[in-house]
Amino acid sequence: MRLTEELRVEKTSELVGLKGQIARLKECVINCKPALLVGPPGVGKTTSAHAVAKELGLRDFEVNASDERSMQKLEIILRLVRTKAKQLILLDEIDGLGRQKGAWVMLKQILLHAYKRTPVVMTANEEYRIPEFIKSLRKNKQSIVEVIKYYPPSKKDILEFVKKKSKELGIKIEDYSKISYDIRSTINALFYGGESTQPLSPFDVVHKLFTKQIPAPKRLEKPMYVWLLDNAFLYYSDERELFS
Repeated sequence: MRLTEELRVEKTSELVGLKGQIARLKECVINCKPALLVGPPGVGKTTSAHAVAKELGLRDFEVNASDERSMQKLEIILRLVRTKAKQLILLDEIDGLGRQKGAWVMLKQILLHAYKRTPVVMTANEEYRIPEFIKSLRKNKQSIVEVIKYYPPSKKDILEFVKKKSKELGIKIEDYSKISYDIRSTINALFYGGESTQPLSPFDVVHKLFTKQIPAPKRLEKPMYVWLLDNAFLYYSDERELFS
């Protein structure tokens, strides 16, 4: 068996630092309540959806929502949820859905039909790209979308996971300096010899932007622009400096 297959996480118990998120996700899937998993890349959003589906005996139908043909796939999913399909629908990277005209309206119809009928799980790296009418969608005065936030695990948790896996596989790891908060990157670096990358949090990006370590973007979407202005006071004592 290849190392790739040996390292593939298939049980929710193997997911690092996600006990609370997994419990909420399972409850949503069991009760057919759409779940939106939001968090940075590499923290286990998609993997946890697959693992939950397997443990509950459900087939999963995955669609990358940022794909150029996503509208065609959404139409297929809408037909599936109308037939009470006994499978988990996984819509990956829905924060990229906005490129397709009418996609959010189509997604709204899918969620309304799926509620209490077919489990739907969505993932997103950037929550601010998701329209509020999707996150706060209601049916019969009931909120039907559960937003579950995923956070990077601690390096201590990742270290324990790596040590456990290396012992199971009989692989000796001498240099643990490549461990980062990105589990996927850490596995690639330690088991495959790749480079580890340390993802920047929104706070890191703001810090680098306001301290001029990175150039200011030419265009900002309104939610991000407002967020930046709300945090500008941390770096400027005089608001006039923002426009200098």
